[in-house]
Amino acid sequence: MISKKSKTYCCEDVRLIENYDKAINDKKQMWQCHHRLEIDLNVSANDLRKRNLFYNRPASELIYLTRHEHQSLHKAQNRNPFYKCRHTEEKRKELSDINIGAKWMNNGIKRHYVLKDKIEYYSERGYVFGFKLKDL
Repeated sequence: MISKKSKTYCCEDVRLIENYDKAINDKKQMWQCHHRLEIDLNVSANDLRKRNLFYNRPASELIYLTRHEHQSLHKAQNRNPFYKCRHTEEKRKELSDINIGAKWMNNGIKRHYVLKDKIEYYSERGYVFGFKLKDL
């Protein structure tokens, strides 16, 4: 089954969109039309709308995904804001240097990843080393 919105997304014949045959012949799952830029470059639908790249697109820019595939894609993107991004070598070194000596500390209620220069501050406030929350 294909979502009825497909015609608003595509300015050509929707039968030219990738996976159309699978979508039209599948009587069990709902299939949704999806823009490839959302998948390949992690561009949000809102960004595409702002750039006038969301509606009336050529079939080559679109793909049919099952509803489950579509939801899984967005869950992965939303869970990790750094999805498909990479730090430069310099930034990785900088982050590594910052985290040397950092420790998990908790007070039985909350836990924090504490940088080395703040360990004394948290210790004075009743925090102890460890990730696992323990009754104090």
